[in-house]
Amino acid sequence: FCPMPNLTVSKTSATVAATGVEKFSVPGAFVDYTITVTNSGGSTLDLNSAVIADILPPNVTYFHGDIDPVAAGVQTFVFTPGTSGLSMAAGNVTYSNNGGTTYAYSPTSGRDPNVDALRFNPGGTMTAKSSFPVRFRAAITCSLPGWSLPVTAK
Repeated sequence: FCPMPNLTVSKTSATVAATGVEKFSVPGAFVDYTITVTNSGGSTLDLNSAVIADILPPNVTYFHGDIDPVAAGVQTFVFTPGTSGLSMAAGNVTYSNNGGTTYAYSPTSGRDPNVDALRFNPGGTMTAKSSFPVRFRAAITCSLPGWSLPVTAK
């Protein structure tokens, strides 16, 4: 027996704003989605041919703009390799406008309601017992079921 890789994927979301109404999941608020891939096994894993696909929820619009103002240039996603041994360039991200049937769509700058799925293809061999997150942004376009904002009269 040799130690096998053990790959898991998780997805979380968090609103971008720290204050004001947009710190809640309300229409117009930006949400960062983070997909984390972990290899908890004892072997490396060749990810050169692996892809991580994500279908966006129907109540958000993908944001194709700079989400990391600290980094130079426009960062439409943030990939943090950590000790994974992987890399990912802008060309390793593809977009779909047909629910993930194909990934040949070129997003427009800013909020692009046509993007309904993304696919990430990191390059390299993932080391054992490592993980990496990739983060992208969307804007909430409609209220979630059962959610409403309190209204007060002045």
